[in-house]
Amino acid sequence: MGGASSVEEWGQLIVAAYQAKDADAVVDLYEEDAILANSVAGYTAVGRAAIAEKVKDNFAVDVDFSGVRENKSWVIGDDCEIGHTIFDRRRTLPDGTVEESVGRGTMVWHRGADGNWRCVVDHA
Repeated sequence: MGGASSVEEWGQLIVAAYQAKDADAVVDLYEEDAILANSVAGYTAVGRAAIAEKVKDNFAVDVDFSGVRENKSWVIGDDCEIGHTIFDRRRTLPDGTVEESVGRGTMVWHRGADGNWRCVVDHA
């Protein structure tokens, strides 16, 4: 099973998985019963199977999240971390239309018994 050795590595792995359009690699970074929600796009996916389907749908849109403006996280106990990110987002839709906006995300990660960090809640 996947995961990351740190929350920082999790961030690197999720970007690489999205760039490679590898849904399995994305899903490996989430807990089995994780929540992926995007209030702007109007969806909530609960559990790895639903997250995999939503991620595959999202691959139809080319998204660049490279402009991170702010990235903060706080450790809660030994095995939980919460983070908030503000980033520049550039989306290229299948018809070629380009949209630019500021994105915001709040995430909760959990370190499992295997020592790897996985996302529990991913809300944008």
